[in-house]
Amino acid sequence: MGNICGFISRILTSVKVKKTYPSVTECIALRENSICLYLFLQLTEVETGIILPPEIHEHPVIRHLQTLACHLVTFFNEVQPVIKDEATESIYYNIVKK
Repeated sequence: MGNICGFISRILTSVKVKKTYPSVTECIALRENSICLYLFLQLTEVETGIILPPEIHEHPVIRHLQTLACHLVTFFNEVQPVIKDEATESIYYNIVKK
């Protein structure tokens, strides 16, 4: 968790203080980590009462599906607010603007 927080902190400091914008790769990583979807995906086990064994969580296909789910939400979150953000001049990093 410390690595993610440090990464987010470095990007936000760079954007707000230095007025430098992250690369597309950094934007995706920032959004992907800040939406916490990986954590919420794990909570489905608590909600359903079905706890999967570690070998399921560690399976490459399951990990890839989780990554795709996070990318789907990340990309939607990049596209959806652009018009509003531009109108309020609050956009400071967004892959749509790259």
